[in-house]
This record gives sequence, C-alpha cells and structure tokens, in this order.
Amino acid sequence: MTANGMAELEGSPKQIAWAEKIRATFFENAEEMWRGAVEAIDREESYGESSERIKAKLKFSEPAEKYLLTKVSSASWWIESRIYLTDPLVVDAELASVYRSHKEEIEAMESPEGEPVEETAESNEEAKMNRAKELVEKYNFQLKMKEESETLVPSGNIYTVSVKQVTKDGTLDEIKSLKPEMLKILMDRYNQRQQQVYQC
Repeated sequence: MTANGMAELEGSPKQIAWAEKIRATFFENAEEMWRGAVEAIDREESYGESSERIKAKLKFSEPAEKYLLTKVSSASWWIESRIYLTDPLVVDAELASVYRSHKEEIEAMESPEGEPVEETAESNEEAKMNRAKELVEKYNFQLKMKEESETLVPSGNIYTVSVKQVTKDGTLDEIKSLKPEMLKILMDRYNQRQQQVYQC
C-alpha cells in the first residue's frame, strides 16, 4: 500500500510508471464525475425533481472506485484498461462493469460484518447496459474514428445513419442519456476485433 492508500503496483519499472499515470488520470476523472453528480443532485432537488437515479449510480461507483485504487495492483491491468479509465465519457460505465465483475469482493470490503449491499444500483445498471445494447443494435450505432499517426483510432464518439428513425421513434433523449454505456459496448467490440487481428 502506498502512502496515499493506493495499491502498490506490480510489474516492470516501465509498466509501473505508465500505470501510475493512468491511475492518476482515472482518479481525476472519477473525482470530476463525483463533483458533477453532486451538482446534478443539488440541481434536480432544487427544482423539486427526484435525484434517486443519480444516487443509485453512486452506490456502486464509489465502492468500485475504492476497489480499483486499493486492491488492483497489476500494472498490466491498468494499462490494458486505459481506454475506459482515462475517458471521462465512459468512466462511470466502466465502474459499473467493475462492480458487476467483482461484486463479491467489493461487497466484502463495504460490508465487513456480512450485511448484503443493496442490489438496486447494480440491477439498474444492468438494465441500462441491456437497453444500451438494444439501441446499438436497433440503430446500428458505430464508433466515430479519427486519424492518429496514420492509423484510424476511436475518437470517443458514436454515430448512426438512422437519424430519421431515431427522431421518428422519439429515442434521442434516451440515447443521449445512455451514450456512455453505448460507447463502452462499441469499444469492447472494437478491442475484441483488434485482439483477433493481432492473434492472426
């Protein structure tokens, strides 16, 4: 454990140096997400609106962030996950994924006496990811690419040629709210294809 309470990274000196930068960026993005969430809660409550959706998201995001910072010591894991951890647009979706993947370990951290953590937040996030996948498939969303060092790489945005259908169906606001989840789904597919290419 480091002086600031984070896990001591393991790997080669080069890997550790790179992973530390990634982890620092992730921490900054997560903190920015918290500030945005607090502001959103205050704003919605000031207008008499319900902020339960945001509060539910924080129930899993906070313990997932704590788990990553204090328990994940593999430098290679941080490096391999850098696309999600350093992009402010998808960091909340990545925290949801981490929570689902390491639910038992995270609950053990948060509930030392064995009391179960409420599953409402996780259930909500799973439903959001399922709906995001439906929207990606229905409107054939794709990653928007950009040129970098003579290579096409994801730009962090998504697009569809079915704009008229989206407008007709009235799902534009829903798509905007689920953009981080939709982007994560498409990035997962992109990375899987890249791995297959490298293996050939």
